[in-house]
Amino acid sequence: MLKYKDVTSGAQKRLAGNTDFLLLLSKLGLKSLQSKVFVTGLCYIGISLILICSVAYWSFLSAVDSSSELRQAASSTARTVDLLIFENIEFAKSIANDPMLVEKAEKAAEAAEAMGIKSIPDARQIEELETRYSKTRVLEPDTAADQFLNDKKRVKSVFERMFFTDRYGLNVGMTKLSEDFVQSDEAWWQEAMKSGLYIDDVGFDKPTGTWDLEICVAIPHPKTGQPNGVLKIKYNLMDAEDYIAGYAQNKTGYAFAVNQAGLYVLHKEPLDFELPQPEWDRAWRRWIDTTLDSPDDIVEWHAAPQMAGGSYRAGRARSWFCMRGTDAAQFIWMG
Repeated sequence: MLKYKDVTSGAQKRLAGNTDFLLLLSKLGLKSLQSKVFVTGLCYIGISLILICSVAYWSFLSAVDSSSELRQAASSTARTVDLLIFENIEFAKSIANDPMLVEKAEKAAEAAEAMGIKSIPDARQIEELETRYSKTRVLEPDTAADQFLNDKKRVKSVFERMFFTDRYGLNVGMTKLSEDFVQSDEAWWQEAMKSGLYIDDVGFDKPTGTWDLEICVAIPHPKTGQPNGVLKIKYNLMDAEDYIAGYAQNKTGYAFAVNQAGLYVLHKEPLDFELPQPEWDRAWRRWIDTTLDSPDDIVEWHAAPQMAGGSYRAGRARSWFCMRGTDAAQFIWMG
């Protein structure tokens, strides 16, 4: 009996509330039932719109806050990566200014002068020197200089390889056999001798089969302090990559870095690349893919396998690949 009484009382209250609302509409000049129903409907729609707009507004504010947080996180991560790279550049400078390297560069230049090389070689001389020293890539092997560089490399495992030249651009010491003996015709060598420091963008290093940032530092003359040679270091950015790979945002978010050319430099996830339609409806061939183990990472030109489908997946972090058309006239570099 009590339950029935309570339900009845609630219904009476709702009826009274509706009656009051209808009386209010009558006082506002709405006499017909049709106009009252229409206005009531508009009121309900208006209230619904207000609720929807309120929810949308708060969602927008949350998205703005989230976007701001992402920008701050990206800025903080970028600053940390910059510090890691800067620290490696400073370490490279310390190697170039080490008394051991300074002395070796000067003695190598004196040895070159004793052999008749008293200026930077021209194109004809470079060709002759490259042919004569194609096996050693140095005038005289210097195990002490090589050992010095290898010791420094063990301290910095992110340095793939190092070598340095005298003031004539001739190799003096190295951790791994370089591609050339004479470096004076290279833009990086000329820029480092001119300004003291030159940083080249990420590029593929044939001797190590890796993609590295090039740090080129001038070696000072023991007396004048003027550029007297160049130290070149191939820095693989793995410390920066490890830091970025550890970044997480809202469980699924992650960070990656691109260079000025728009190529991915540091990335923790596999990447899928859409391949454009090759000319003459022929297939693309995979020439280079650094995600693969040797010898499949770089294959012979004529043996490059055809790729089926319109996309290609680069498997692991900081992976790079090169596709060529079957007509050998089209290329795609991705990373």
